[in-house]
Amino acid sequence: MSLLSQRLASAPARNVSPRQTLVIVCAGVVMASLDLFIVNVALPQIARDLHEQSLGTLSWVLNGYAIVYAALLVLFGRLADQRNRKTGFLLGVAIFTAGSAACGAAVSVRVHQHLATLMRESLPGIEVLGDRWSLIVIRDIMFGNRRHFRELQAGSQEAIASNILADRLKRLVHSGLLTRDDASRGQRATYSLTEQAIQLVPVFAELGAWGTRHRPVSHPLRVRAELLEQGGPQLWRTYMDELRETHLGIPSPDRQEPSATAQLAQAYADACAAEVTAALPVQEARTATS
Repeated sequence: MSLLSQRLASAPARNVSPRQTLVIVCAGVVMASLDLFIVNVALPQIARDLHEQSLGTLSWVLNGYAIVYAALLVLFGRLADQRNRKTGFLLGVAIFTAGSAACGAAVSVRVHQHLATLMRESLPGIEVLGDRWSLIVIRDIMFGNRRHFRELQAGSQEAIASNILADRLKRLVHSGLLTRDDASRGQRATYSLTEQAIQLVPVFAELGAWGTRHRPVSHPLRVRAELLEQGGPQLWRTYMDELRETHLGIPSPDRQEPSATAQLAQAYADACAAEVTAALPVQEARTATS
């Protein structure tokens, strides 16, 4: 039985109306979504009130909301799962209300820019990791050992475009999360994780655990995420040492337990094979009926 199931089983029963809970949760979701659309519609009026005509400058009104929303969504979701959902929900509503009030009280776009700067400074790394494609590129290098441009593009389950991939690789190298070996003519450039990127293994493990609970995930990706969650910090440390050996040339300490890389690769391969095997009867049935 999982930790979440044990907590639910041991939690005292409360006389809470399901309808009341549904109404409160829906109100919070509608409030968060409506706020973004209202600001989009109101941008012309905001420009007049703040005496600002530059669309690039006005975009900070939306950027501050979007950055914080994306950064805190996974964090608060995970904390709420581990601790208390009610407290997490109410805290999220309070932060949202306070932020909206601060933006509403702003008398110029400069105030919005200062707020956005404060948000970035209070969440270090969000400008680098707050982008979906950057996380996907690091994930594929970290867990798929795809270290060349064509491998990253061909093996991408999300079908990343070549121009986006080239841009994200350039950004990640510039930010110090990747290094790029200068390849001679006719050879492929090799990308390697830096120590900064290797220390993101626990972050990916937590994101994977959250995703398996709240998002539809393919069986191969689910198996790997569950293995990382079950292995916990000890497995993460082992895997980080093995990544250091592969990408930084630092020898991994001798351990008695099986290689974390081998465990993850075997679990992923077995899941892929099971998925193919399960699909064969369906494909044969379609062939027979056609």
